[in-house]
Amino acid sequence: MTSENSAKRMLFVGPVPPPISGQSIAFMETYKIFEECRPLLIDQNVSGKSAVSTVLIILRALIRLSYYLALKNVDVVYFTCSRSFRGSLFDIVLINLSSMAGAKIVNHLHGADFREFYDRCGPFYRRILAISYRKVCLSIVLLKELKTQFTDLFPQMKVLATPNFYPCELDAIEDKPQSETVRVLYLSNIMKSKGIVELLDAFDRLCRQYPGLLSLTIAGNFMDDRYCTRREIEKSVYKRLNAIRMTFGDCIFFKGFVTGGEKFDLLLSSDIFVLPSYREALPLSILEAMRAGNAIVTTRMRHLTSIISVREGITVDAGSVEALVDGLAALVEDRKRLMAIQFHNMDHARRRYSLGLYRKRMKKIFEQM
Repeated sequence: MTSENSAKRMLFVGPVPPPISGQSIAFMETYKIFEECRPLLIDQNVSGKSAVSTVLIILRALIRLSYYLALKNVDVVYFTCSRSFRGSLFDIVLINLSSMAGAKIVNHLHGADFREFYDRCGPFYRRILAISYRKVCLSIVLLKELKTQFTDLFPQMKVLATPNFYPCELDAIEDKPQSETVRVLYLSNIMKSKGIVELLDAFDRLCRQYPGLLSLTIAGNFMDDRYCTRREIEKSVYKRLNAIRMTFGDCIFFKGFVTGGEKFDLLLSSDIFVLPSYREALPLSILEAMRAGNAIVTTRMRHLTSIISVREGITVDAGSVEALVDGLAALVEDRKRLMAIQFHNMDHARRRYSLGLYRKRMKKIFEQM
């Protein structure tokens, strides 16, 4: 940051781990970039919380927000926008209070669905959102293709793109250990919308086609989404997982939530990273998997196809078991192609998605304010 920007008082409002998610990791890494400026911090992480805990966290955040804006001479407010009705209520209050206090407002979208959320809202609430978001000075998106999430709605808003990153610990990886079997890894929150059910059904078919040649490791926390409750998806996953074990033996492994060295070991000891989500922008998990030397199999959405070409892996139709089977089978049957993708991804991620590059990009963005 320039010396002028370094003197500015900054306030960061967003999800602080735990629980850990791609958004909370990215939020804290952004906060650390400006840590020498001693920015203020408000935790707004309600993931996995009860209704009572959520209300208390939001109330506490609003009280601290009002206090900081009134008494701490805040110049810049950075927040990660919500795409839910409840979360957007907080964002509306944050934007308007910050604007009244004369602070510049920076919004960071960690997703690809703000426009979808906006269009789902009724006309009255859309009007409130529009009035509020016109006060945002700058929005940051993960890919240039996502700029239209805001420019189509707010033409006067400045919108810049910077991709996510992988953690610097992965830079210690210099080589990729190989195996006789093809090791598939699913490492993400376990929700219906992440395509976990389709993946398990596809893996069952693949085990019949290629007996003894495949393994699947699943790691992550069970979570609610709009399709299934946590309990429902947990029951569905364990039913399929146990059926595969009974039929094919120890070819499938469930690790639960992993972090740190255990997580990096899983990434390094896998060959294919699969994330068959119904919707994604630029997940940290895909960038981590690339840097650890994994081929990527993910869904064919316009945002992901801009970063996952045939050189990085394979994209398939969302929600299709058959497409997943075909995509994974293509790599199982062509080990030479698989290895070429693995080594390309290690170098490609190092050159484009390192944490050091993310820090430089974010500093440059704030210098433009």
